[in-house]
Amino acid sequence: KTKNYEFKALSQLRQEIKTHIIPFLDIHRKEKEYDEETYKNHIMYVKTKILKSEIYQFYIDDIDINTNFCINRRCSYDYLMKNFFDISYIPVLGIHRIKERQEIIFSNAEFVKTSTVAIRINVTDLAIPMVKDKLEDIATKLSPIYSNIHLIIDCRYCEQKNIETYSQIISKYIYEVKILFSKIIITGSSLPVSFSEIKLHNI
Repeated sequence: KTKNYEFKALSQLRQEIKTHIIPFLDIHRKEKEYDEETYKNHIMYVKTKILKSEIYQFYIDDIDINTNFCINRRCSYDYLMKNFFDISYIPVLGIHRIKERQEIIFSNAEFVKTSTVAIRINVTDLAIPMVKDKLEDIATKLSPIYSNIHLIIDCRYCEQKNIETYSQIISKYIYEVKILFSKIIITGSSLPVSFSEIKLHNI
C-alpha cells in the first residue's frame, strides 16, 4: 500500500538491495473516499516518497480505488500516469477493469519512461478459457506499444489446501501460453486479510 510505514521500510533498505528489487505499490483506499483534491495530494505524496526512497523502479496499481472516480472527467489513473512521467514506474492493468481504465494504458504510453507494462490476473482466472483468450488479446495489442510486458499472477491468500491446485493451474498456463512475456511473476500471501483468521497450532 502507499502508506507511510511502507515507504519508511523501503527507504531503510541498503542501496545495493534497492537496485535489485521492484516493489509493487497499490494506491490504498481511505476511510473517507477520495475527492479530486485529496487524490491529487496523495499522488504527489506518493511521488515525493518514492523519490526520497531512491527506488530504482516500481509497479503501481489502483485496484482498490472506485473505478468510477474521475479527475477532470478522466479515470483517476490517467492523472497518476501523467504525473509520474518523469520517474521509472510500471503501470498495471487487469483483465476485469472497466474499458476506460484499459484504454488509458494504451493512450498514455508516452508517459511511461520504462516502456514496460504489467498485466495483473487472479490465478483462478487462468483456468477459464474465455479469460485466457482475453489476456492474450490484450497482451498482443500492447506489444507494439510497450517494449516489455510483464504478467503478474496473483494467488492472493494462499492456504495449504489451495497450493496444489494453484500450482497446477499456473504450470498448465505457462506450458500453453502463446505470448512471450518479458517476465512472469507469481505472487501471493501466507497471511489473511485479518490476523484474527490465523489458526494457531500447538507446537
